[in-house]
Amino acid sequence: SPNDRSQNAPLLPRAGLVRGVSSPHSRRVRINFISNLSDGIPALFCALIIRLIEIIAVGGVLFVTKDSSCDQPLYLFLAVTVAHQVLACGLHAFKSPNVPAEGQPRWIQQLDASLGMMMFAWFLCGNVWTFSSDECDATLFFASVALISFMYMCMALPLLVILLVIFCLPVMALLMPLVVRFDRYLFPQYDWQKAATEEQIQRLESRQYATGDFAEDDASCCICLEDYHEGT
Repeated sequence: SPNDRSQNAPLLPRAGLVRGVSSPHSRRVRINFISNLSDGIPALFCALIIRLIEIIAVGGVLFVTKDSSCDQPLYLFLAVTVAHQVLACGLHAFKSPNVPAEGQPRWIQQLDASLGMMMFAWFLCGNVWTFSSDECDATLFFASVALISFMYMCMALPLLVILLVIFCLPVMALLMPLVVRFDRYLFPQYDWQKAATEEQIQRLESRQYATGDFAEDDASCCICLEDYHEGT
């Protein structure tokens, strides 16, 4: 009967709504996930660890080479770089770990941008001084080269990630079917069925949704990310 069919209907969103990866809810989940990665506690903690390692390493070089000589101001270059990293660590302490950069207080945004521009200009000066040096203490010189190389790596990291996504994902998509077939050949004892049978699907419990069945925050499908609606 129609009543039986409506009671056995799965909890699906209303027809005509945009579902799947193109739905607003799906986009919101992806944006939140990326924001948490880029602005969350793990990213903040990693940034602080990298800065502390850089401060300790360059500070050790400055201590060892305090009496060395150089025809270019490489000692000053390293010292100002350490001072910048110390200021950046202090600035991180005032940032909220769960708030994106544009949501931080105005003075933090302005100070962060100013420090970034000043450090970029200082980085360019360090390049000129380092690679135009003819007579310089070896430890001081190679420390400057290592620091500049590390900065270049940090700037090239986003491009490297993009290249990995462009070239590695298609290769993985092509190789995945071969890997699955190879696994089936090596382990024939396992059940390699790709999807549930029609009989298994029919045995799944389904019922009609009514307001109040779930808390307001939980009244949505965890698969298609759409809200439940009365009578569906």
